[in-house]
Amino acid sequence: MNSKITDIIGLLIQCFSFFLRKYFNLKKARVFSLFFIFISFQLFAQNVRVFDSRNHEPIDDVFIIGDSLTTITNSQGKATITKLLEVTDTLVFQHPSFLTVKYSEKKLKESAYNLYLTPKIVALEEFTVSANKWEQKIDELPLRISSLQRDQLFFQPANTADLIGSTGEVYIQKSQQGGGSPMFRGFAANRILLVYDGVRVNNAIFRSGNLQNIILFDANSMESSEIVFGPGSTIYGSDALGGVIDFRTLNPEYSKDSSLLIYGQAKVGFASAANEYNGHVHFGIGGKRLSSITSFSYANFNDLRMGTNGPDDYLRNNYVERIDDKDSLLTNPNPRDQISSGYQQLNLVQKFGFKIGESIQLGLNLTYAHTDDIPRYDRLIVPKEKGLKYAEWFYGPQDWINASFTVLNEKKGLFSDEYRLIVAYQLSKESRHDRKFNQLNLRNRMETVDVYSFNFDLNKSFNPEVQLFYGIGITGNKIGSDADEKNISTGQVTPVPTRYPDGSNYWGGGIYALLKWKPGSQWILNFGLRYSLVAMNGTFDTTFFPFPKSDFKQFSNAITPSVGAVYHLSSKLRILANIGQGFRAPNIDDVAKVFDSTPGNVVVPNTDLKPETVTSFDLGLTWTPSERVQWEVSGFYSILNDMMVKAPFEINGEDSIFYDGELSKVEAIQNLGNGFIYGFQTTLRASLSQRFTLKGSLVYTQGEDGNGDPLRHVTPLFGAAHIEYLDKHVRVDLNIGSSGEISNANLAPSELDKPYLYAKDEGGNPFSPSWTLINLNASWFISNSVRLVVGVDNIFDKRYRGYSSGISGPGRNFLASIVVHF
Repeated sequence: MNSKITDIIGLLIQCFSFFLRKYFNLKKARVFSLFFIFISFQLFAQNVRVFDSRNHEPIDDVFIIGDSLTTITNSQGKATITKLLEVTDTLVFQHPSFLTVKYSEKKLKESAYNLYLTPKIVALEEFTVSANKWEQKIDELPLRISSLQRDQLFFQPANTADLIGSTGEVYIQKSQQGGGSPMFRGFAANRILLVYDGVRVNNAIFRSGNLQNIILFDANSMESSEIVFGPGSTIYGSDALGGVIDFRTLNPEYSKDSSLLIYGQAKVGFASAANEYNGHVHFGIGGKRLSSITSFSYANFNDLRMGTNGPDDYLRNNYVERIDDKDSLLTNPNPRDQISSGYQQLNLVQKFGFKIGESIQLGLNLTYAHTDDIPRYDRLIVPKEKGLKYAEWFYGPQDWINASFTVLNEKKGLFSDEYRLIVAYQLSKESRHDRKFNQLNLRNRMETVDVYSFNFDLNKSFNPEVQLFYGIGITGNKIGSDADEKNISTGQVTPVPTRYPDGSNYWGGGIYALLKWKPGSQWILNFGLRYSLVAMNGTFDTTFFPFPKSDFKQFSNAITPSVGAVYHLSSKLRILANIGQGFRAPNIDDVAKVFDSTPGNVVVPNTDLKPETVTSFDLGLTWTPSERVQWEVSGFYSILNDMMVKAPFEINGEDSIFYDGELSKVEAIQNLGNGFIYGFQTTLRASLSQRFTLKGSLVYTQGEDGNGDPLRHVTPLFGAAHIEYLDKHVRVDLNIGSSGEISNANLAPSELDKPYLYAKDEGGNPFSPSWTLINLNASWFISNSVRLVVGVDNIFDKRYRGYSSGISGPGRNFLASIVVHF
């Protein structure tokens, strides 16, 4: 606002105040005067709002610089610039992740004081928290880290697994539509550690086979996610052989002034391939000391339709339906419809924040996730003679509750500059239900896991060159396992063997330290060490099986070191190297499970297991010639020892037993020799112009066990490329995703046992064909707070199936959603 107008308004207010005091002798005239001053300030103070041009979400911490004064935007992208405009008519808007711009007062008026900043294709000041649990500059870490920001949600991923897969650096396997198992660097499932808001999620019954738990995390409530490639056991302990995926949900925001901060977002969407309907809303309230955010999401997926052009082996030609109390094998009128693949999901997140003084923050995080019955599609297509083996196979309703209390102290003390304490409880409920074709007994297996955890992490800087990160973590698991068989005709219920020993326990803990040292301007060295201890015990139910032992106890421990270095040849070129060791202690699923792994095979307990380890050598290079271009390439070689693999076994001298009514070959998880995995990944990000950007990635992996056989979770060559157009109101993304072939000769032995999942090559042998998808998505900002998102995935309607997956991917998929910010 013009300073002369401000002076006139101030003079009028002073005259009005004098009038009240002179003629009405009001003692509170000063209060009235102050009140009018406040009102006039609110009415006439000039505010500006700054938005991200990609999604029109507000940007906080934007520095607005005048000739001699500076201000900063709050969490809603708002700042008052009245005083700045009194001394200058041109302001500079600056943020490390966005291009710096200058705006004159005239130009600000023309834009109605709403600014849209263009993101840098390369943010030179990127940070990560996953590598050592504290915010660090990525270019100071000797690890390959890929990060996703909330912007990745823009084009509606079906679930969190698809969100991770959108990086083009992680391969996603799906056994059913309600699933998604990340695979990278030759590892998957319980060999990749999942972390949710600082809490370890992997529990004692995480299995080595493809694992679907990641879909319980709500993609719509994610603030960011980071993927650490390579062993993470030095910081995180057991399970982080291939790496760590760290999820962080939306945090409640505090007001930066005396006003109450209210904000939120709502979305409704549709996708045609599964006739999917979804909705999401989150809203937050923030004061200077108290804050809250609430998130709710719901999605309904119907049967998924595959594409038109591809292998006929994937078609769903028939299915089972119960008619007049009898199982009937029916012909599918449209074999592209993957009948019995739909499900529903509900997610709730509630977080509270409380500031004590300027240095202490308390947080209470509550998460609830629920899915209804999820048909396990890969089991429903298992053939038998001229029909299908199963009439029913589904995961029952799954529930996951996570409650954590966090204390963050940023006040410097003798032993730390900062520390974070997290106490958490998780409850996981899952179940499996199956019934064979033309049989009346429905088998039900129900599991619950109570998980308690405690983490205390600290960091201390001794000087600008030396920083220490250290901490302790403890986790405990209590397993409940029940099973029965119900006759669907008579309702009679009889007990059957449980999947796990009911009442078994699993405990783990460790202490770690990591030292970061900068011996010079170009070198950064990291030295880490952790000691971990894992224990478990339980009692076998010998009612159904003559187990060699009636109970089990096991203790494992490991020391996991790491040494890494970063060398900055120049401000544009960085080399990183790391040698790290990871370990995975056997859990209850490895040691004590009984289940039918594949048709005609049954897995039995093996209480003699010991930990498996990996030693990985990493070398990488990052070249950033400008803020417009960045190229990264990294390679690794990993040596595996005492690998835990499923292999033929004997129980009481027998190599076969009767299980679920049929003679089955006995298998068990065993430590069988060594192996190796190697590969590379590369990414390129480039700004082609002010409006066009290019992003691309490529990942190659190979691996064998000690017998020369391919490893199960080694993925095909895969990658992705994006070309994006962006202006103030329109955003368009043309992207290509591709997966290479895995021939029959290169399929892992365990995959050869499941030929019904794969296409047939010219010789009639199972193999995983290559495929390429082209997708186009666009958004239009109807207003500053409303946007319409539309798109079409798999434009050419390819029929494809990811490697090791049991369900085909969606065919041509039309998507639409409306998003409202408030």
